[in-house]
Amino acid sequence: GTLKCIQTMAEVVVKSPRDCREYRALSLENGLRVLLVSDQQMKEDTEDNDPDCTVSDDCESGTSDDENEQVSCLEEEKAPSMEKSSSNLAAAALCVGVGSFSDPDELPGLAHLVEHMLFMGSEKYPKQNEFDAFLKKHGGLSNASTDCEQTLFHFEVRRKNFKEALDRFAQFFVSPLLNKRSSEAEIQAVDSEFQMSLQSDAARKLQLLSSQSRRGNPFSKFLWGNMKTLQLVPQEQGLDVNVHAREFYARAYSANYMTLVVVSGEMLDTLENWVTEIFSQVPKNGLSQPSFGDCLLPFDELFHHVVKVQPVKEIHQVDIVWQLPCMFHTYRCKPLHYVGWLLGHEGPGSVLSVLRQKGWALEIVAGNGEEGYEYNSSFSLFSCSIILTEEGLMNVFECCSVVFQYLEMLRCRGPQRRIFDELKTIEDIEFQFQEQMEPVDFAVDVVKNMQLFCPEEYLTGDTLMFEFDEQMIVNVQNALLPGSANITILSSNFTQCDLNETEPWFQTAYLTEEIPKLWDDAWSKLDLHPDLHFPPPNRFIATYFDLKPPDCPDTLEPVVIYSTDTSKLWFKKDSKFHVPKAHICLNLLSPLVKTSPMNAAMTSLFLFVLEHNLKEIAYAADVAQLSYSFVEHENCVVIKMSGFNDKLPLLFDTVTDYLANFTCDVKEFGLIKAQVCKNYHNLRLKPTRLSKDTRLEILQQVKWTVSDKLAAIDSVDVEQLQKFVENFKVQVFVEGLIEGNMTSAEAVGLLQSVCNKLKMNPLLPSQVSQLSNRCLLLPRGAHLRRVGNMNEKDVNSVVTNYYQIGLGSVSTLALNDLLVSLMEEPCFDVLRTQEQLGYSVFCTCRCTSGVLGLSVTVCTQATKFSTTHVDERIDSFLQSFVQNLKEMPDSDFQHHVEGLVNIKLREDLNLTEVVDQHWPEIVSQTYLFDRRRQECDALKTLSREHVIDWLVSCITPARGKRKLSIQIVGRTQEILAPTVSCAMHPVDGTESLSVEANVGDGHQVSLNTKRGVKESHKDRHRKSHQQHGKLIEDVHTFKDSNLFHSVWKF
Repeated sequence: GTLKCIQTMAEVVVKSPRDCREYRALSLENGLRVLLVSDQQMKEDTEDNDPDCTVSDDCESGTSDDENEQVSCLEEEKAPSMEKSSSNLAAAALCVGVGSFSDPDELPGLAHLVEHMLFMGSEKYPKQNEFDAFLKKHGGLSNASTDCEQTLFHFEVRRKNFKEALDRFAQFFVSPLLNKRSSEAEIQAVDSEFQMSLQSDAARKLQLLSSQSRRGNPFSKFLWGNMKTLQLVPQEQGLDVNVHAREFYARAYSANYMTLVVVSGEMLDTLENWVTEIFSQVPKNGLSQPSFGDCLLPFDELFHHVVKVQPVKEIHQVDIVWQLPCMFHTYRCKPLHYVGWLLGHEGPGSVLSVLRQKGWALEIVAGNGEEGYEYNSSFSLFSCSIILTEEGLMNVFECCSVVFQYLEMLRCRGPQRRIFDELKTIEDIEFQFQEQMEPVDFAVDVVKNMQLFCPEEYLTGDTLMFEFDEQMIVNVQNALLPGSANITILSSNFTQCDLNETEPWFQTAYLTEEIPKLWDDAWSKLDLHPDLHFPPPNRFIATYFDLKPPDCPDTLEPVVIYSTDTSKLWFKKDSKFHVPKAHICLNLLSPLVKTSPMNAAMTSLFLFVLEHNLKEIAYAADVAQLSYSFVEHENCVVIKMSGFNDKLPLLFDTVTDYLANFTCDVKEFGLIKAQVCKNYHNLRLKPTRLSKDTRLEILQQVKWTVSDKLAAIDSVDVEQLQKFVENFKVQVFVEGLIEGNMTSAEAVGLLQSVCNKLKMNPLLPSQVSQLSNRCLLLPRGAHLRRVGNMNEKDVNSVVTNYYQIGLGSVSTLALNDLLVSLMEEPCFDVLRTQEQLGYSVFCTCRCTSGVLGLSVTVCTQATKFSTTHVDERIDSFLQSFVQNLKEMPDSDFQHHVEGLVNIKLREDLNLTEVVDQHWPEIVSQTYLFDRRRQECDALKTLSREHVIDWLVSCITPARGKRKLSIQIVGRTQEILAPTVSCAMHPVDGTESLSVEANVGDGHQVSLNTKRGVKESHKDRHRKSHQQHGKLIEDVHTFKDSNLFHSVWKF
């Protein structure tokens, strides 16, 4: 029969005063701990949503590899709407208190593999990927991750389908199939995930640190898993991975190790009945939960060494790391946070301040991440990472000495109650006025907390500082001594000849050396540094939290309240969330930004120097939960500020003063220019970024790629930069949005202030025309641009097939969104799960300068598949998907439409989301604030035939197919060459699809175009290239010979 639910401390969950949700903490008889969250503001979604619901555009771009946000779907990209969560979506997260630390020694990566396998069907729902298909049909999504001691699963779905989704989700933990077929397939996926991480410096550092730990500590294990550990070696040793996966599941997936959070709009009693009915079936194995508290600390005396490492990126960095015992018990005082906050401070008297004055460092990060390998039941790590300049690299001993001197100052002065109280105040204020999170994000955060804290502290244990414990802080400070630290130096100046050791999994070149005796002797008798001291009291901490009375009529959307020939201000007083916060967004439009690659590079330099100049004074604002950012776009600079409105004007004045009175020290200019060059170089190494740059270089009328800017920046000097900034400040139009707890008079005063400081001149009509960009009208047929991966050691390839549709409108944007929502799960299932082309597979809506497109991207490895093969499989999938649409039941189609409508007609959860909906409309100058409502009206008129016809017109030559395939080709062992030619050479008068690389002896070899087989030019020439497309040999020639759309806005 059904097991009963035992309620434990149901009313004691401490929540923010602004939190309207209801909570109930429970424990099932099988030991599974549950937090029920009833959100009565979550609407029951129906086909006919509330017509009075205020909505706005959902066209912010999805994630990208560079640091620049994308401001508008009309300007650049439009990510799939299904990636955006909805407040109408219920959510659940389940955390298993077992992770990769519990991998059997003979099968590294097994925990990760089992996590993958659980999605491949259960006894009750045996179809492969059935759970994801169900979620996609009902507007949801899912994901999972494996950490050292936790494995996390979560999903979201439309509220009316939540109970059924919960039952499907629970079967992961009741009776998963875990069959041999799924283990074989998911080993491929785990390996692809590993291959994609091979060029990540963070992953390489972690594995190198792991390799130095002592046998017997779980940190010494290879936690990732790959083809070797999960297939090749087990086959050699006669191990059945599937059998071991089942055994691991039986040991690790026990109900009493699990925590569960469910968030929905139902009453608590209803949620309790559902959870009791569904999750009481999860078995309990009767064994104690794995813990590693009895293990020795991971590092022995060899830890106190210098390790020199060759990174993938062009960077100079020193990491100082200490090992500490498990710190779970210290959460009420959080001494690691206290010490890390001081050591990583960037204001006057800090480590960074002293190092910057000497020209040795640019950035610092210190502390503990409070999860994973840094924070577990076996040990904790405390680290201080410093980004060095070239001069700093030559003075790494002195840089480390400053860190140690600061820690010595902390020990001498003792724990400071003022500092602790300031940190506590900041956290308390943020908690008191906490903005509501997406249900799925909230569930993920809290379900991990439930593994560590009692029910009363589920929502507060990881953030609030409860009590000052002087001895606890002293213990941490006393442990951070020079004689127990590991020092790792990463530098792109190191060569293979300098480093004689290789980490076996990531092939990281490194060298371990004893710390020089002179260093240790100097550090054993440190004097206090005269320039190091505690930070002064923070003047940016808010003290006034009253809501301001409005001084103008309330409006549903932002309205223009100020307009001149040099500026325009949009404003909306918050009347929904009633929080003492505000957002200020400024768009500084200037034709100078995109005039040339040199100007684009100088814009980057300008923002880097500006941020550098502000760092010391404005860091206190950042600490006090006031944020500011500068982002360069193709025709503008965007400045954003947000936080508690009490001190937001103080931050605004500080930032705009530094903007208006921009200066650049000659020495600092050289340091920052060198860092910008490194950033450009590092961006080029990312195949996904290279793919994006290559595609937009072809499509956009003006597009300066990272390579263009890297080439142009070399000749820029400080005088040129100063002159550029002076010209920029007067040749700019400022358009702003101020939203939140401010009056219209205050908002106008802020805009007038910045305009008075900049002293802009009105832009001429010819300058205004330069602000717009246009998109290339691709010729009919298929076109191909293939470029070699810039990283000669990176086997990862990226294929993006882009299908151009034409000028967009609200209705066609909606149609494109619907197509992607229908296609997402089948695309992933076919190309990733079935064909195993790569770990990352996705389809995306594109909107480039107002022109719509559809793209499918596959990240694969050149050692497994050629880009030609992947290109063919993408086209094949799209052709087959047309038939899938024709065979789709009408009810399934309607579910997708309803799910997409439900997401678009979502209630904004907080003020930040409202601003994020309004701002892209202003930046793109479309001002269609009710775009989502209009798109939903259009969606309700669409039939399956509309979608089929839309897709057929994209991919069928007879219907005017316009295809562009961007292929970034990874390096195989045959082509570890110093340079790669991006030019494509014709063979026998025809266009070859090969990429050629210069090798050491001057000869040329060709990349693989068949899995694991090297082909000759003749072999490739025999193939029909028509299906692959015409080769774009020179981008500029191709663009000059084709037309651009004459209209680029709608």
